[in-house]
Amino acid sequence: MTGRSDDQAALTQAQLLAALESVPYGFALFDSDDRLTLWNSTYASFFPQLADLLDTRLRFEELVRVSIERGVYAGDREEIEASAETRLAAHRAPEGPRELWLADGRYVQIVERRMSDGSTVCVWTDITDLWRHENALAIIVGHRSSGSSFLQAAGQALAVGFGCRWAGVTELLPDGRQVRLLSHWSDGAPGNLFTYELAGTPCAAVYDDRPYCFFPNRVADLFPDDRFLADIGAVSYQGKAFLDDAGRRIGHVFAMDDKPHAHSDRGEQLVHLIANSVGMELQRRQAEQALREAKEAAEQASRAKGEFLANMSHELRTPLNAIIGFSEIMRGGVLGPLGNAQYREYAGHICQSGNHLLSLINDILDVSKAGAGKIELFEEPVDCAVLVDCCLNLIENSAVRGGVTLHSELPPALPRLFADERRLKQVLINLLSNAVKFTPSGGSITVSAGADPQQGFVFTVADTGIGIAAEDMEQIMQPFGQVDCSLSRKSDGAGLGLPLTKSLVELHGGTLSLESKVGAGTTATVRLPARRIIPTVVAG
Repeated sequence: MTGRSDDQAALTQAQLLAALESVPYGFALFDSDDRLTLWNSTYASFFPQLADLLDTRLRFEELVRVSIERGVYAGDREEIEASAETRLAAHRAPEGPRELWLADGRYVQIVERRMSDGSTVCVWTDITDLWRHENALAIIVGHRSSGSSFLQAAGQALAVGFGCRWAGVTELLPDGRQVRLLSHWSDGAPGNLFTYELAGTPCAAVYDDRPYCFFPNRVADLFPDDRFLADIGAVSYQGKAFLDDAGRRIGHVFAMDDKPHAHSDRGEQLVHLIANSVGMELQRRQAEQALREAKEAAEQASRAKGEFLANMSHELRTPLNAIIGFSEIMRGGVLGPLGNAQYREYAGHICQSGNHLLSLINDILDVSKAGAGKIELFEEPVDCAVLVDCCLNLIENSAVRGGVTLHSELPPALPRLFADERRLKQVLINLLSNAVKFTPSGGSITVSAGADPQQGFVFTVADTGIGIAAEDMEQIMQPFGQVDCSLSRKSDGAGLGLPLTKSLVELHGGTLSLESKVGAGTTATVRLPARRIIPTVVAG
């Protein structure tokens, strides 16, 4: 019976050892005297320096002390001693997982559990790849807070993620035969950037056939024409191409080391993630560059247009002033009566048309200046009540001819404004002119104003005219934008009044808004900031 029991115990132990050998974790059992009694080969692989001692039933504390002496743990002596004390305390009262650096660069997680008989079970897991990949992702996510560029962070993340010596990001040059390094990480620091030929290098493979290439060992032997690999002692290589929005390969990322690397799905996923992120980043940069170039081209075109309009306005005003002046002389008979009475009428038409054309040219010049930001405000205290009365007087003849009634609704004590009086007058006259132009005979126009220390100063011009459709609002605020309707076609104008008015109001720090309904009139509201209101001083 004893022989059978011994045989059964040996069989059970052999089965247990076989089972322990099959798990991908390091397993060790310390008995109630805290001596190492059982372990698998994975556990032993964490301690190649202790291969000659594992069979000697070392106590746990002795195992830790010998590990220190033989350089199992990473860090300087002081750090290792402190870590050892923590390790011993945690072993005596195990509570949860702990992490530990080994001198060979591996990062392990240790889980211990005290059994009812006083023995202790230890499970060691190599989490180096997981730790590296998490740190690589942290570098990518946190690159802005660290002050590094995205491309530099991508190169560093590749090096950290694979624990390798060299990594980088390249772009494919237009000739398709060379690539240029955009980011290079070498031995834990940014490396030199340079351009190199693809032919004969492992990098060429990511452009020739497979977008992802992995050479786990002897990469320098596989590519003997690549002297750079031989010079630095490269052993393993992996690379992944990234694409533009048209699906073309425009560059690649790579990671190289001076020791072999085993393939892992997690590692391949990390390469793909970083390569795709770099591709999107470069596409974003290219889009931003295209937008900047388009913006610069548009601004240059706008400046050229403004300069042309300003130059033409100046060129046209000189002969136009002469036409107006001579027509006034002829109409007034300054140098004697005209030979035919109808000539006098013609001279009046010439003068009227000339003044209208001069007004349009002045508007074009002002719009050009406003677009170029060259209108200057000459600010002074402005009596708003007097300003409104003056504008109504100037527009009165046009209103009478159109059969439109003008009304003014001003409070008795309207404060003054600190503003450019000529430009404010231009604003109100433009709004009143538009209201007269688009209000049929029998209609009315009301001008009102008010001030509030919090809300600011407000002018409103409300008419009972034809109104504006909602879909036309944006168009009429653009230079030369007009809405085609029968009433507007009967009136003169180049579509510059509202855009110019809006620019002049904004120069004062204010806003212009329109509320309108087809067939029910339009209300134009000018709001100026409260800082432009001059407080009324009450005599004491």
